[in-house]
Amino acid sequence: MKIIDTYKAGRYVSLILSEKLPFNKVSVDGLIYTAVLVYEAKNEIAIIYDGKSDFKGKEISFLLE
Repeated sequence: MKIIDTYKAGRYVSLILSEKLPFNKVSVDGLIYTAVLVYEAKNEIAIIYDGKSDFKGKEISFLLE
């Protein structure tokens, strides 16, 4: 699964995914984030992130907890 687009909203970064979200924890570049569903959009989650990466084109992994 890939991140196909992103946008920043306050302290959240919204990640638009190539497929439906299966879990609530994700890993990008080895860092783990809690994912929040964005109910108004298909295949989109938001994570709290204060860095500068836009994540676009990166691979995303979903974690079981």
